[in-house]
Parts: sequence; structure tokens; C-alpha cells
Amino acid sequence: MGCKHSKHAASPTPDGAGDGAAHEFFDAQDTLLAMPSFMRAKSLTRLKSANDEKLARGGSLARWKSALGPVETQTTGDMAKCVVPVFEAGMETLADEAGDASWSENLSGEGFKLRGKTYKQDKKKTPSGEPFYNVKGVLSFKSDEKVGDWIKNLFADDLGKKIKGQVPSVIIVNIMVPDYKPTGGMFAKKENDGPGHNVVLLCKISDFARKTLEETEDWETLPADFKLLIRYVKGDGTGNVDTHPHELAVRQQTKMVVMVVAGNAALPWIVRQAVNHGNGKPFMVNRTSSYIERSGALEINVDAHNFSNVALNGLRTVHTSLGKLILDVGATVQGETEYELPERLLFSCRINYAKIERIEAHVDMLEAYPKDRAWLNDIRKRLE
Repeated sequence: MGCKHSKHAASPTPDGAGDGAAHEFFDAQDTLLAMPSFMRAKSLTRLKSANDEKLARGGSLARWKSALGPVETQTTGDMAKCVVPVFEAGMETLADEAGDASWSENLSGEGFKLRGKTYKQDKKKTPSGEPFYNVKGVLSFKSDEKVGDWIKNLFADDLGKKIKGQVPSVIIVNIMVPDYKPTGGMFAKKENDGPGHNVVLLCKISDFARKTLEETEDWETLPADFKLLIRYVKGDGTGNVDTHPHELAVRQQTKMVVMVVAGNAALPWIVRQAVNHGNGKPFMVNRTSSYIERSGALEINVDAHNFSNVALNGLRTVHTSLGKLILDVGATVQGETEYELPERLLFSCRINYAKIERIEAHVDMLEAYPKDRAWLNDIRKRLE
């Protein structure tokens, strides 16, 4: 299997008027090599020789590496450091930059504009409205390689329930951000794993979405945005990994939105230009996203390690400045036809001053103390 490249740069591309090819902007890397390491099966050689993408998707999870030294130097209390505190004042008040990183709930989807019902005719975007899922907890870890399957590794596959056997009550969004320089030229096949950070958003289905699903007897009568959601999250719950090209074609339509709320003016000029270039513009993550389905929850992995070198260089430009910014973050499933519109946010929240350099918790602590999950009790209750 050779390495193919798109005609477009592999940087996050704005949501424009065109569909299809216009959104195929990520490097079309070898499917196996583009897979997060935690999703590869035991034998890379075996998967290559088999030339079977289904084997790659169903492979066993790789073991996490240990790079912290003797585990006896750690304590179980250290794990609580991975929990990012919620900013209780909410969206109405801006957090103080002098404080630690925090996050705020955005229960209404405030500030986000997505494709409206008539977008195919007039290209107009309208306010999203209430997201399908509400963020209930945020975790941050350091890692020596890409790590995922948090439903199993954090909650022992005991998380959430499916509404009418189809829609998970919990989704986890695992954003993997590299902390190393990209290698090679603009279109080079690069090292796509290494040290980085995980930002893990734990989301519960909103009251309005649950009520709509539970009270609607015939789901064929649901609005278009709900029908699109059901197609997107519906799976067999077996724990198989769905990577690009996705078994569920609708997952090719995943896109994220990041908007700077405050702090941009204080950035260095070159960083400010990089931020302004993509500020608030939806970008597709179809080639760098993967999915793990379990009994009552769905995990969405967004793998920034596999962004193109163009995108990675841009990300590194703003990396050290994230601690100066307040960001609104959300995701949606792109409506490709009039029968999939209007769009609605899958989730949204506000991240206040993501001081990545202050992240102390390391994923290896989870291996050191596999049975200690008391620090997760509060988040688990909020997800029930």
C-alpha cells in the first residue's frame, strides 16, 4: 500500500460552499500507518501482509509505554491533577488568565453558526441551538504515544446506556495533540506518533435530546438533524475501531469548530495571524478521526498527530500561546444534502487558558494504579 497525497494541503480547511472533493484536504496516508498506535493490532507486519483494513480496525489495543521511572514515586492522589476544573461562573463571565486552566459549560450552543435549512440554496448559516450532548467533565494527560479507548481504560466499559438500543447516552471526545516537530517536507510521510497531550471531553446526552428520542415513537418522523445523529452514533457496541475510510460513511462528515473568544490581541503578530486565519471556520477531521463503540458509549478520537505538516507547523505556532486564549470548541456532522439540514452541534464547551505546560498527570499513572478510580466519581455521577 503506497502513500497517496491529496491535491490540497492537509491543514484544517474552512467549511466552504463546495462539498466532496473540496473537503478532502488531509493527506491520504496509508490506512494502517495513519492509525493511532493504540488501535493497531499486535503484529504490524501481519496486518501489512494481510492487506485487510478490517483486521486493522479490529486489532487489539497496544500496551501503554512507561517513561516516568519507578511507579512507587507516584501517589494515587496525583491522578486528580488530570481533572480540569469547571469554571462555575459559566459563559457569562470570562475567566481570569492568572488562574489555572478551566472549562465552562455551553448548554445552549451560544456563538456557533452552522449550515441552515436552506444552506444548499443560499449558503446561509444560522445559530446551532442546543447541542445534542453536554460536556460534563474534562481531563488532560501527558503521554509518550497516542492513547485512547478511555471507555474501557477509565470506566472498565461500564459507562452510559443506549436509548432504545441505538443512541449512546455518553460520548467521549479524545483530542490528541502532538508535542514534537513534524518531520520531512510538506507532503512527506512523517512520524505520526510520539509524545503529546490528550484533552478528553466527557459528554452526556442533553435533556432535550433524550426527551425527543424517548417520546418519539416512530423515529422516521424525527427532524433531519436527529436522523443524522442516529446514523452517526449507531453501531454494534463491540469495541471495534472504525478508522478512515469509515465503515459508517456518515462519519466522513465530522467537522470541528474552534473560536477565539478572548486573548487574541495580546498574542505576538505572527501567532495572531495564524489564529485569525482559521478562527471560527469549521474544518473536517474525517481522515484523522476514529471511533470506538462500546455498550453504552461512543468514543470519538481526533488525531492531530496525523494532520499534514502544514497544519502541524501552524499548530506548533500557537501551541505555547494557548494559555493566553479563551476558546469555544464544538463539533458537528456536516449536512451534505437538504435532507441532512439544518446542522446541530454534537457538543460544545469553552476552554479557558489551556496552559498545556502545566499538565502534570501522565497516562502511566493509570497503569500504576489500575483499580483506583475514586477521583473519577464526581464525573461519573454527572454522566449518569
